[in-house]
Amino acid sequence: MCGTPIRPSSAALIAALAIVTLPTVASAQELLTNPELLPAADGAAPEGWTWGEWDTGSIARYAATAGRDGSAAAGIEAPTDQDRGSWYQRVPLEGRQRLHLSVCYRTEGIAAGNAATVRLTWLDADREFLRNDRVELDAAEEWTTVERVVGAPAGAGILQLELFNFFRPGVVWWDGAHLREATRAELLAFDDTPGRVGEWGFRPSGGEACAVTPPAFVWRPQQGAVGYAVQVARDEVFTDLAWEAADLSLIHI
Repeated sequence: MCGTPIRPSSAALIAALAIVTLPTVASAQELLTNPELLPAADGAAPEGWTWGEWDTGSIARYAATAGRDGSAAAGIEAPTDQDRGSWYQRVPLEGRQRLHLSVCYRTEGIAAGNAATVRLTWLDADREFLRNDRVELDAAEEWTTVERVVGAPAGAGILQLELFNFFRPGVVWWDGAHLREATRAELLAFDDTPGRVGEWGFRPSGGEACAVTPPAFVWRPQQGAVGYAVQVARDEVFTDLAWEAADLSLIHI
């Protein structure tokens, strides 16, 4: 067993072995309507997706043959750095907690750095807001595919998936977006890249004092681990345990 101390008051996160059962890629159901962004009957927008300009001057772009290999593509043009827009749709989670996201995008006329954003807006079953997560993507003149495994917060019943241009003058083009339940192999994939602000990573950081109660523990899959255990203690050497949970397959509690 190995562990990394994380201190909201006196608490630690400890990795342990457990068995996790998740669907295979072949059996996983596509959760998005029209993931390939094919045109609606009028040909002006992708079927099943909603345009949002968010009270700015952003411009919806759509072309049935502008994507990879002549496929459809939906775009968001931001004339200035005061403009943002997105194509989005809502997905009922029906108890799913760990999701595999795949998007294909390119940028046009946008300088290097974060240029495109996938925003994950989590709602409860009554459509009340819970949390926003973001996947920030670098500028890319060529079509680029990005995959992520994301975890829904406790109580989430609906995900609003938003393909954004956030205040970056230029155009972000999206060629497709896919969402399904994550497989066992994807959930356990090792990822030690640093977390960005607003993205899934390690929370709280080592030595950080957590000011909210109950505190949330979030971590990335660790190499060689197939499950996790969490212990909360009143002392730093963990001789006085206040709470513990074993055989966790989740990556947050």
